[in-house]
Amino acid sequence: MGIARKTLGAFRRNSSAISFVILVGFLAMMFSVGYHILAYDSSEFLQEPEAQEYENSVSEVVAMDEWERTKYYWSHNLRLAGLYVVMTPSYLSFHSSAFNGYSVGIATSYWYHVWGADANAALAFLAGIFVHGVLELTGVFIIAGATLRAAWNFWKGAGHMAFMTGKNEKTWSWRLSRRERKELRRYRGKVEGFLADFIILVGFGAFLIFWAGPIEVYVSPSVMAVFYTSPPLAVAFLVAIALLYISVFFLGFGGLQALRRDFGLMRRDIGDAFKLKWRSTHLSLLVFVAFSIIAATLFL
Repeated sequence: MGIARKTLGAFRRNSSAISFVILVGFLAMMFSVGYHILAYDSSEFLQEPEAQEYENSVSEVVAMDEWERTKYYWSHNLRLAGLYVVMTPSYLSFHSSAFNGYSVGIATSYWYHVWGADANAALAFLAGIFVHGVLELTGVFIIAGATLRAAWNFWKGAGHMAFMTGKNEKTWSWRLSRRERKELRRYRGKVEGFLADFIILVGFGAFLIFWAGPIEVYVSPSVMAVFYTSPPLAVAFLVAIALLYISVFFLGFGGLQALRRDFGLMRRDIGDAFKLKWRSTHLSLLVFVAFSIIAATLFL
């Protein structure tokens, strides 16, 4: 099987997780933009700690020359992607990508308020973000989706092992029966498939993030200026980006259909939990909820 077919297969098998990450990321972004523009006067918003923190970070980056900025983006974004991979079981990538969408909303709102409630400034900035963001954010979404699926199946497998080793008061996997060992060996191929998909998608996402760095430095600022003078062009560009995500991830790779399937399975699993009927996915869901609560306290 060629690398192209393996890559397409990896995207299809991970389409539900990637589409879910994209959906949550964009919902967080839109909520953040709407809230921070509508709920604040400009003078009030610019005094908020989040706005001042963003202003300070912009000042630091602007002080660098173009090559230094490129290296900074490479270092920061690729290290973050590496952290996502290392922290896979904690669902960090999913929560971080959602918070990243929220942060893009804060940045967009900042330019709206700092220019005196100028909608064109916010529109130009948001559209300009996706000049390089179509690579950077997509890379983050892909890595977050891959790690989300890996984390879910990691805890699902742990739940399955806990159930098997808990039967008849067994404690260690090497005390399992021959039938149970045979059952575990059947999962070896699935685990190898998960790992192959994981490596392919993480590598693909890192590749996109890498190329986004120089585009963010050398291209995006100039395009933002064009978008500011031509708002219809900015709107058309954002619509094209939205259609790209929908056509590629939700329709092309089957993400929409996979999401419907997985949400149906999750509803069934939640119903079984209330009936006290154990499923291995219950551990995945429990750990996801626990880390979501932790992430909410840390990020917000």
